[in-house]
Amino acid sequence: MKTKTKKIKIISILILLIFAIISIGVLTMSLNTTSYAMAFNAPAKIIVYYNEEVGNQVYERDSAQYHEIYLSICSAYKQSTLKAFINGDLNKSVKVEHGDNTSINFDGIKVNFVYASPQSVKLKSNVYLNDGESYWYQNLIFTISDVDKFQYNQVAIIPPINDDNYINQYTYSLSYKAYSNLGKTYDTLVEYFK
Repeated sequence: MKTKTKKIKIISILILLIFAIISIGVLTMSLNTTSYAMAFNAPAKIIVYYNEEVGNQVYERDSAQYHEIYLSICSAYKQSTLKAFINGDLNKSVKVEHGDNTSINFDGIKVNFVYASPQSVKLKSNVYLNDGESYWYQNLIFTISDVDKFQYNQVAIIPPINDDNYINQYTYSLSYKAYSNLGKTYDTLVEYFK
């Protein structure tokens, strides 16, 4: 009888330990975040376009709106590791796509990060190279989606005016596809235009 009681206690302790380990793992995964962010710095100013090229609003670095937009876009590339694990989203990497010259379509909402000096195109900490050539930009134009879920969203990479790849301020041949949820950013920006 003592042996049976001892076995029951050992099994109960093992079940409790396994439950504790699983609980700690789930808690850790829900507190940690997975980031799908591309490498970009804070811009000198932010321009928001709503359904047209000329109907825009400019936000300087010292404004509250600038900080709200910038932080909203940065946080759009993060989700809890637990949610990413459940959804199968853990390994969604940033993709740089090189293609034909494409003009920005101003339908919907676009956010233009304008930089005072040229920035190098980077993936994580590595400079992006295509056929041994590095690329620079002076503007990143985000297509803000109203879809409230994580998906690949496009960011146009506009080269500096003195770059060989420059066509005009709204034409790109290089873009980021980054996994993000820009639904909250969309809701915030719609409020600015009311």
